[in-house]
Order: sequence, then C-alpha cells, then structure tokens
Amino acid sequence: MSTAYEVLKAAFSKAKPNNVESHKDIYSFILEHFDELSVNEHSPIHALTYAIRRIIHAPSFLSRIPDLLDYLWHVDKFRKRGVEISSQIMTWQKFYKNNVANNGQVRLLSAKEEKMIAGFEDQKKVAGGREAFCECTIRCCRLHIYYLCAAEESCLLPVRLPAFFPGLPRKDGEAERTDQFHWDFSKEERAKLDEAGRQSVLFVKEESEWEQIFETYWKANGWLMDSAYNETFRKKFAARFEPPYDADETVQWIEAYLKRVENMVDRLEGVFNDSKVAETRYSSLSLSALSLDAS
Repeated sequence: MSTAYEVLKAAFSKAKPNNVESHKDIYSFILEHFDELSVNEHSPIHALTYAIRRIIHAPSFLSRIPDLLDYLWHVDKFRKRGVEISSQIMTWQKFYKNNVANNGQVRLLSAKEEKMIAGFEDQKKVAGGREAFCECTIRCCRLHIYYLCAAEESCLLPVRLPAFFPGLPRKDGEAERTDQFHWDFSKEERAKLDEAGRQSVLFVKEESEWEQIFETYWKANGWLMDSAYNETFRKKFAARFEPPYDADETVQWIEAYLKRVENMVDRLEGVFNDSKVAETRYSSLSLSALSLDAS
C-alpha cells in the first residue's frame, strides 16, 4: 500500500463534510499524486464515503438523492465483498489450524483476529447490514419523491417514480425501468420497495389534488403565477404535508451504515497489513479484492 494511498485515506477519514479547505486539500493531493493512485492502488472506501457525506450533510441533500443511491449501492458492494473475504479467510484458517503438516509455515490468525473476522461473516450481522442498506435506500427514495413535489424540477416525478419503484404498474408493452441500486434486491426486499412505491404514488396523488385546489384559489384572486406563487406554494406545501421520514434521522441511518462498512474494511485491511499476507495463502485476499472492480 503506497504512502500516497495512506495519506489520502487519512485525509478522507479526518475531513469534515463540506469544509471548503479540507475539500481543496484533498482534491489538490489527488491531482498531485494521480498517476500513483490510479495505477497502483484501488480507490479506498473512504473516497466513496467522503463523497456520500458531502451529499448528506449539505443543504441540497434531498435534491442529490439519485446520486446518493448509486453511491450507497457501491458501499454495499464493499460490504458484500468484505463478507465474502471473511468467509474465505475463515475457511483457510480452519484448514491450516487443523492441518498438522502446516508446521507453522503459514501464519494463523490470532484468537482475537479469528473472533473479529468470524463476526463479519455471522449471518445475523450480515442480514443486519443488508437490512440497514435497504432501509437507507427506501428512506431516500421516498424522501426524494416528497422533495420533487414542491421542487422546481417536479417534472422529473414521472421519471423518478418508475426508476425508483420498478414494481409500479406499467403501460402495455412498456419495459421495466430500474436503477442499479435495487437490481439485486431479494423478493422480500422488493416487496418492501413496492410498498414504498405504493405509498409514494398515494402521496403524489393527494398532493396533486391539493396543488390543483391551491392553484385555482391563487388564480381566482387574480394573482400572477410568478416567484411569489412558488414561494407561497412551498410554504403551504411544507405546512400541509409532513415528509415520510425525518431527514436528519435518515442521515443518522446512513452515517451508521457507512461506519459499519468502513469499520469492517479497515479492520480487514489492518489484519492483512500487520500479517504480511503476501507471504501466506491469504495473499489472494489482499486489499485489491475489496475494490469495486471485484466481481
């Protein structure tokens, strides 16, 4: 692992979201060491989580949710790969631990390391990690639909609804539209997503009927459909409709999920680095296996 990689990883970990100076320092460092980072190393998960935190801690959070959903999906790829690697490590650990012919030629995990990595493949914890990802995803989908109803780009509603919720009814002959963040949802996960889609459609229908009444009232008073209308509409909308989820609480959900995956990846990297894995059978499970390019 290069020095540049280590410095960049530390910078991502310490950076405060949307701090202009730290943001400039990180980008300057990347430009200065671009060849070394792009040729010799895979992007650390902290680059991805840094990008996510710049979204969720910004005032424009709700408007950036389509990008956020894709980034979260890639974080879940790190999580899945980490679980897979942990399972492989434990398989080799058990093999060499019980192989009397080993004679110390392959360094085994310490009891502490073995317990830690076994925890990463624990099915209850694995299921909990996946549930957290799905919860974050569904919350973000519904919040973005809520946001669009009063946003300048409300014309995107007919695009976002079928993309976020592929289970919604389609016109005859119309192909299913789906974003990558839920292409690997299980049957049970899709059922939860479909229910979220149904709730979103009901909300859009109710909001549209209310908006029509408000617009009729506005025009009946002879007022212009100008910036004053838009400002008043948004205030009335916020007073009339509560968001499906609290945005701050959703940010906390996302932060907890990011820290969960970061912790797993960092601790696996720590074992590899400290164990000189290039000299052991674990060498095939190096940091590069945690990259987004891993299948």
